[in-house]
Amino acid sequence: MMKSVACIALIALVGSAAATIVPTVGDIGTLQFSSSEDSTTCSAQRAADEGEEGEDVGSTAPSQVCLDKCSHNGYTVTQEANTEVTVDGAVTNYRNIKLSPMNMACIEGCECPEGKGTMEEPEASDDQQAEVYVMTFFDRMNKTDKGYLAGELTVDYTEGEVDQIQLSVDYFAHETKDGKEEAREEQCLIKLFIATGKIGGITAASGAANPDPVQYHVGESLGGVDMVHEKSPAQGCAFGEEPADETEEADWCMYKCAQGYTVNIIDTTIVMIPKETFISLNCMCEVGYGVQNAGTSDTSKFVEAEVSFTQAVSNMCSSTFVGEIALVDVKATNAEANNAFTMKFATSAWTEASKQYCTYKYKVNSGEVLGIEASIDSEDESKGKVAFAMFLAVFVLFAFFVPGCLPKKGRNYDSVP
Repeated sequence: MMKSVACIALIALVGSAAATIVPTVGDIGTLQFSSSEDSTTCSAQRAADEGEEGEDVGSTAPSQVCLDKCSHNGYTVTQEANTEVTVDGAVTNYRNIKLSPMNMACIEGCECPEGKGTMEEPEASDDQQAEVYVMTFFDRMNKTDKGYLAGELTVDYTEGEVDQIQLSVDYFAHETKDGKEEAREEQCLIKLFIATGKIGGITAASGAANPDPVQYHVGESLGGVDMVHEKSPAQGCAFGEEPADETEEADWCMYKCAQGYTVNIIDTTIVMIPKETFISLNCMCEVGYGVQNAGTSDTSKFVEAEVSFTQAVSNMCSSTFVGEIALVDVKATNAEANNAFTMKFATSAWTEASKQYCTYKYKVNSGEVLGIEASIDSEDESKGKVAFAMFLAVFVLFAFFVPGCLPKKGRNYDSVP
């Protein structure tokens, strides 16, 4: 009888140890924002906290807005090789993960959290403990991010738990009190579930395989585009002569500046130089800086971009983005508009809630732009402009990576190709 009891105890012990889940190097999985009752946006969390404390919810927090946009895009988590650190002869092992946005390099001007996570290898135990990775986030220049200050990614092994992953991110909220601006550190808790693959040793409940790896554009192209004028532009969009009403002047200026561009693309960076820089004393045109979004198939590669026509070059595709963008879309009209593509420009009535745009069509008249090549006839008309455009594009690209190189100008507007 005693032998039987001992055998049962041993089997139970072995079964308990076998049930412990351990991540495997090379595991990859994707995360999606949870729709459970306990899951809320960063904006809602902060509004609730400040409401309880009687503080002003109207203070600005660009990183908070970006976090909410990025959460609905999803993330990919990769289990990377373990590392060893030796201090005074004592060796400590660490587990490591990489967190990256799922599909898009830039979402409405916002750069999404991307970084590395590390945690000390736990001691062997029969009890399944949560894994907590300390996160460090990096910007597009691979430097420590100034908007996403710190964070943790927690893997919850509780049986029946739907939201197995929690991502916490610390960020600054800027408040104005007694006429002085103050920065206060806030924290957002983002609840996520494993949509595909495996994370932390947990296989997605769906059993779905991971999507194809995200592809990023590599290479350089230079081309020119001109607006395709239509007899009936979209309602509310500027068209024709300068308006007498000052409230419509900003949209008219946007329309005049958007008549044509020289477009230089290097890898994922896109620079759009307006063909006219001076329209009037009240309307001077800005250079556009942006990022091509990645694709996962031949029909969706590199045909969308986000561009900001502002003086704050380093602000574009950052964790502290403020403003509107222009959206560039090739695939929407490529097949039906004779190789034209569209650009959606934010109007003067644009708000974060309404997002009012004017959409204009364009045709490539020289070189190549986002995979579309100009016809021979169009090339002949534009040859004289290419040399100057190349020189200017190089200068502008340099300024994109070294903020503060460009002179100040008077007119800002934003667009998306």
